[in-house]
Amino acid sequence: MDQDTLEKQIKEINSLSYPLLDLQNVQLSDENLRYISTSLRTSLVSIIKVVLNDVTLPGIGAAIPYPLCQVVAAQFGLNKTIVSLYLDNSVFGRSCLKFLLTALNSNLGSSLTILSLANNNIAARDCKILAEVMSNPHLNLCSVSLKDNCIGDFGVIDLLAGIRSAYKLQTLDLGGNGITALGVHGFVGWQANDLVNLRELDLSNNPIGDIGAINLAAHISRIKCKKIDLSGCHISNIGMRALATAAAGNKYLEELVLNNNLIDDLAALAPLLTSKNLCRLHLRSNRIRVGVDAFAIALVGNVTLEFLDLRDNNIDDSQSQGIVKIAGFAEGLRELLLANNQFTEECITLLSGMLLELPPKRKALSFLLYDIDSLDDDLESLTTNTSSQYDRMVKRLRSG
Repeated sequence: MDQDTLEKQIKEINSLSYPLLDLQNVQLSDENLRYISTSLRTSLVSIIKVVLNDVTLPGIGAAIPYPLCQVVAAQFGLNKTIVSLYLDNSVFGRSCLKFLLTALNSNLGSSLTILSLANNNIAARDCKILAEVMSNPHLNLCSVSLKDNCIGDFGVIDLLAGIRSAYKLQTLDLGGNGITALGVHGFVGWQANDLVNLRELDLSNNPIGDIGAINLAAHISRIKCKKIDLSGCHISNIGMRALATAAAGNKYLEELVLNNNLIDDLAALAPLLTSKNLCRLHLRSNRIRVGVDAFAIALVGNVTLEFLDLRDNNIDDSQSQGIVKIAGFAEGLRELLLANNQFTEECITLLSGMLLELPPKRKALSFLLYDIDSLDDDLESLTTNTSSQYDRMVKRLRSG
């Protein structure tokens, strides 16, 4: 990066209403790093947010120790003005992690609340010092992203054991870390007063499978999260039934993300609908083809579910009656997403009309039967369908 440009950007930071140092996706020279280090050390600037995602150095890889990077990483840790620090996929990778965290752990005046270290080759042996920082009562970390690292089972067990007292932590992203069913045992022993302020937990893209889902079900009632993301976790009907039954008893859970799993029977989620708090349910890109009617029946009396995403599944015309029941029975439902399933064009056109005929109290429901790029075609087909086609569809849907 041109040194004059960097110096100008840093000097202008104090004139901004929201001081931001954004150097993502750039190549920094030694001179650039020295200037950044000096600016941080001498407190010439008060930076609220630092973004150094995808930063590289000439000929230097993120996994190679580099003294100057270590110095800068330590300066970030000692800085008292930075509120948000993003070092995703950058030269400030695992080789500098210890310097950053050690400095941060001793920085009693730190203002840091958001720390993102995604894709930095962080391994299991780094998790103990991570846990120390995250649970340090003198720090104010409320959001930590460790997405797409190499923490693995033993690392997550150490991490979860070490952060039970991290009462300020609100968001924890552990997605894509190679965690299996074994790693889920990290939740064993959690008590009602552990991580009392945690609001979002992301375990997506970890191959925990059905065994992991069953293990998680044994502890999910004690996880005080409003949102849990289990997308891409290789969970099928067996694990989902156990998880849904247990999650229904979690009085904090409001949003559950289950995209890109192996669920083919929507009825596996039916026990979840007894929850008095669940508002949003994401089931995109599974293999759902049956169980829609049973799911709809379980919705009778449910007034909390507001959002249901069933896009990119295998739901066909045979399940259309169940779709209409879902729309009719779920009194609180406001968004129903059904695009890219296996409905025929005739069914989509006439199902649209049927959903539009819902009672007045359900008119707040919005639904998507086509992909967003095809919405114009959807509206055109609605205006051109004949009354005889519509009457036949209504009769077929209402029968039985």
